[in-house]
Amino acid sequence: MRDRVRSSGPDTDPRLLGDARALGAAFGDLADRARVDARLGEWECYAEGCLITFVQRSREDVERFGDLVAGSPPFAAWQGAKMRSLPVPREDGAYEVTWLFSKPASR
Repeated sequence: MRDRVRSSGPDTDPRLLGDARALGAAFGDLADRARVDARLGEWECYAEGCLITFVQRSREDVERFGDLVAGSPPFAAWQGAKMRSLPVPREDGAYEVTWLFSKPASR
């Protein structure tokens, strides 16, 4: 998933990164309100869409936060396809999950 998006070429839509950052801010607020440990990485936007990686302390936090994100209005409002990677265990015991938000077809 990540490799395909990264190989799609540079993002040429001047609004895509800003829209993605607004989405990330909403997810950060959601994590704070729900008191879920979720460290959001930096957005990477390419021709095909944007990627963001979340790092969470436990598998339970991964699943809980994933459910919160997928059920949120900002997630539903994103007009492109969305998908999440499987959780990847890290050496420090945390888990890493990458989300893909495809570029909306209307752009």
